[in-house]
Formats: sequence, C-alpha cells, structure tokens
Amino acid sequence: MEGVRFADVLQSFEKKTEDDEYVSVERDYNERRVIENDVRRTELLGVDKKDYKMVKFLKKLLFVELDKIPIRYTQGMSEVASVFVLYYFQEIVGEEIAKGILGGGDPESPGEGSPENFIDVPEDENVELKRFLSRHKDTTAKLGVVLTNVFKRKLEPLVTDDFKIYKENMKIFVEMMKKRGIKIPELESYKFMGSILTFFLRNLSKIEDVHKVFEIILSCPNTCPFLLLVQFYGRIANNKPIENINNNLFTKVIRLEEEFVETKKRIERKRPEFSKRKIIAVGGVISIVTAIVVYKIARKE
Repeated sequence: MEGVRFADVLQSFEKKTEDDEYVSVERDYNERRVIENDVRRTELLGVDKKDYKMVKFLKKLLFVELDKIPIRYTQGMSEVASVFVLYYFQEIVGEEIAKGILGGGDPESPGEGSPENFIDVPEDENVELKRFLSRHKDTTAKLGVVLTNVFKRKLEPLVTDDFKIYKENMKIFVEMMKKRGIKIPELESYKFMGSILTFFLRNLSKIEDVHKVFEIILSCPNTCPFLLLVQFYGRIANNKPIENINNNLFTKVIRLEEEFVETKKRIERKRPEFSKRKIIAVGGVISIVTAIVVYKIARKE
C-alpha cells in the first residue's frame, strides 16, 4: 500500500514541463569526480551489501543518471537519487543478474583496496551498461525526468543564492524549537544540513519509511523538510534512527506548517521594514490547502 502511494506521488514528477529542459549535459572532470566519490559512499538502502554484482551495477546506473541530468551537482544528491534508482531498477537488475544477462564477468566480491570506478569504466562493462540502457530506454528516460524534476523543484530552491532560502527556513526552525524550550545556536543548526538535503535518508533505516517521508516531501511545499526536522529533532539530535513512521505523519506536518507560517510572520514583525503587504505575501508563499489537495490526490488508488 505504501509503495502504491509513493508511485502515485511520482506520477506528477514523471511528466516533462514546458519550462524545463531535460537534455543531457557534459560535465567537467572535477565535477564528475565529485559525483563518483559520492556514489561510492552512497548506501543502497534495502540492498544486501554482500550482493556485490547488484550493488555494483545499481551504482553504475546511479552515476550515469547523475552525470547526465541538467542540474548542477550538490553533494548529497547521490543519496536522494539512489531511492529513485532502486525504485525503478532494483527488481529489473536483480532479474537480469539471476538470468546471467548482467554481471557475468564480475567477481563475487570487490578487490582489496580498489575503489569502484564509474568514470574510467572497462570497455566490456561499458558495453554491458549501454546494452542495458538500450533495453530499458523508456524506464531510463522516465528516471531522468523524475530526477530532474525532483532536484529542480525540491532541492535547487534551497541551495541557490548561497543557500538563501535554506538559511531563512532554518531561522524559523530555530524559533519553533525555542518555543519548545530547546535553544539551538545558529552554527549548531547547520549540522542538520545533511538530514535536510538528503530528505532524511541518512536518518532512516527502512525503505518503507523512506517512501513515507519522500511522498510527503514531494507533495508539500519546500518548507516541509524543516517541519519534519521539528518532528524528528529528538531522534536526529541524539543520533538515533527514525523508525516506524506513523501514517498520521502528514497530519502532523500540516499542523506544523501552520505554526511555521505564524512564526515567519512574527519574525517579519520584528524587522523595521515590515509591512502589512509582507504578511499577505507570507500567507501566499505556503499554501496548506494546496498541499492537502495534492497529497490526497496522490493517495487515491
């Protein structure tokens, strides 16, 4: 049931929009190295680490997709993208490995001290990858559109202009926590950046819970990760995994969103340049009603 909801939410991200470009890009070597290193470090949640052939090929796909999408790479994107790569390709790759179509020449385990290469791939592996992508070109194209849309709509707005929106939302988060009797110094608040920019993947231990969190983040305004940080603060601050997420999490997020809007208004009132016009603007930035409608549509079976 949870997987169906995630699938329904993804439908709106699988469609191209007129304003966005979906052409493949060519990156410089340094940026590709950053992506390669991130992919190496990325854990594929729900995939057996001992299944080397599966892990290796899925990471090849992850690198290829991140390398070509028309988005400036930000560290952490690899982790978010891995959720979608697994969703679209884990079963397909598993079946083809079982049939001997993939990974026939790969060893059962990685060599000692030899990091995986995704830029300088041996020719035989490159041919195998190209054939796979050709066999599944429709799914590959769909994945590329999803990644482009997710990052453009949900991540880019937070990190552009030197993380301007991220910093503004973090200040509101700090005020909300102060109301709960928890004072967080400004510098300390940035330690949560890893959670925010990976959509809490680093704090989750089950793919089912990942899908629950992702479907809410994808359905709601871009303040949502900061609302979830309020909700999950206790566990994240104490380095405990977020587990067994309740089905009423969305309702809690909506309540927190109302508090977020009021907190933002209160902060604006303290500024000398505050005006009534800005109060109206604040109300327009976050549409709770829209979030509810989108989410309910996405949950329809």
